Amino acid sequence: MSKEHFWPDWLNPYFPKSSNDKHGRAFYSSPAKSPLVLKRKIERPGNLITKKFRVVCETCNNGWMSRLEEKVKPVLLSIIKNKCVTINEETLSLLSRWIVMKVIVGEQSEDGTQVTPESDRKMFYESSTIPDYFRVYISRHKTQHKTAYLRHAVTLALSLTGPIPPLGGMKKNTQTVGIVIGSLFVFVTASRVDSFELENRLNLKWLRRIYPNTGGEVQWDTVAELGEREISAVLWALNDLTLLPNIKYGGPLPSH
Repeated sequence: MSKEHFWPDWLNPYFPKSSNDKHGRAFYSSPAKSPLVLKRKIERPGNLITKKFRVVCETCNNGWMSRLEEKVKPVLLSIIKNKCVTINEETLSLLSRWIVMKVIVGEQSEDGTQVTPESDRKMFYESSTIPDYFRVYISRHKTQHKTAYLRHAVTLALSLTGPIPPLGGMKKNTQTVGIVIGSLFVFVTASRVDSFELENRLNLKWLRRIYPNTGGEVQWDTVAELGEREISAVLWALNDLTLLPNIKYGGPLPSH
């Protein structure tokens, strides 16, 4: 395995760094409908832009993943520098694939919380096909953050018999991921639950969906610019959903 930069090296010049920089990583869990409990927290020297995950083989890291990052470079640099740029549908598809690649890399960094099965990861690698349960959104933001990453992963079922399709050895089947990079805010939902559209249960009215894209090209300077309140509401939407009174927790599955 090789160390994969979560943010590409070519972004470094656009994020000022100092010798006093630190970045932190925290892991929370919540049994049933209990409040979140801090399980582990790590603080390390260095800017978050330098973060690496050892979850990718060297062949992929230096091969198809590197080629995808080079292709997305021009549009990503224009976006994070908040330039007035028109993003056509082909480029939005490219940006969506890069975002999904980062989400899949990020979910592998915490064992037991992955949502994307190996078969779907293989399909993405072989044909660049995004799994059909992924939804990708973007917006601008005006917060103080330059880089950030927040992920929620849960297990959802619509039946007392358990999740459909079955978990198949995995522990989670639903996730939301928020990413901040420069002036770009990315939000991704993915739920492998039949007959369930997670995006219909969350308030994402401020965001522009780019996968699946039904809205054509995007004029970047016309995309909504969100503040701290709106960003926070989106990032914690899945957590807030699972705490609603009408969302039941049944405990252990009934025996038959």
